[in-house]
Amino acid sequence: MTTTTPPAPSARTPLGLTAVLSRPVVGIGWMVVLASLAGLMGRWHWFLDLFSHFRWQYLAAGGLALVTALLTRRWAGSIVFGLVLLGNLALLAAPMLRSGTTTVSTGTRLRVLIANIHTANPAPERLLAWIAQEDPDIVGVLELSPHAAEMFRSLDTAYPTRTALPGTANFGIGLWSRLPESRIVERTHGDTPSVTLELRFDEARSPARLWLSHPFPPVGATGTAWRNAVLEDLATLVRQSAQPAILAGDLNATPWSAAFAQLESASGLRHADTGFGPRPTWGPPGWLRPILSLPLDHVMVSHHWQATRYVVGPDIGSDHRPVVVDLRR
Repeated sequence: MTTTTPPAPSARTPLGLTAVLSRPVVGIGWMVVLASLAGLMGRWHWFLDLFSHFRWQYLAAGGLALVTALLTRRWAGSIVFGLVLLGNLALLAAPMLRSGTTTVSTGTRLRVLIANIHTANPAPERLLAWIAQEDPDIVGVLELSPHAAEMFRSLDTAYPTRTALPGTANFGIGLWSRLPESRIVERTHGDTPSVTLELRFDEARSPARLWLSHPFPPVGATGTAWRNAVLEDLATLVRQSAQPAILAGDLNATPWSAAFAQLESASGLRHADTGFGPRPTWGPPGWLRPILSLPLDHVMVSHHWQATRYVVGPDIGSDHRPVVVDLRR
């Protein structure tokens, strides 16, 4: 009987069950490569900019693909996945490493709380409880429904400067301030309302301004154009005011999108969570929430302010979580 010895598997070719199971993971890795690159080209087309928002997800999926490619000796894929992983890591680390020039003293402290409460929120009292716990100086509420506006009348005594523009189409807005010298100097109420608040502290300090806004979500070319127009207008107002500035709200953009980069550049503002890192504030309902959560709710400040505390709050019955920021000037 003649026996033959089967050839040894090539060291360069992954074989067997491990290789078969690894293929979909490596395929996801190549999808991450394409999506990561597409997100860098968002300034040229609204659809490409949609890919800019998922940097945390790309980091997680790309890391898994890199490990799989290394274990199965896919060296070309390993190199590409590693480079893309480093690129996404750099984009995520940029807000934590970026340090703007500050002229900060310890004279003025300000606590700002913002929340997109969701128009259909069945339990807005959850946010009221968190407001009582955090005791902020300024409260901004987005997607303020008529029902929620009635409940939020309980804030009127503690927050004498206020405006409430409730709506039923996800663009109601309300702002409450307890600073004695604050006043609302401008307010608009259209499809994407904004409220402007002038903050006066004392005679030794120049007034500051706070803008609360909720631009239209970037759904399609038209929605993206509406959002970008609002962000461009806000940047112009901030720049023209030449005052210490705060911009807060659900801006419907992540820190890695082209629209957000343009807002930072044109306004001179920086994210208040610099040094802390962007944290998700929005997520779809159900099991997809931990996978697709994004940082959409922001507080941005001029160089006059320094953030000493930045907290993403609890579940308030909305698809967004509230944010509270302590600022020092």
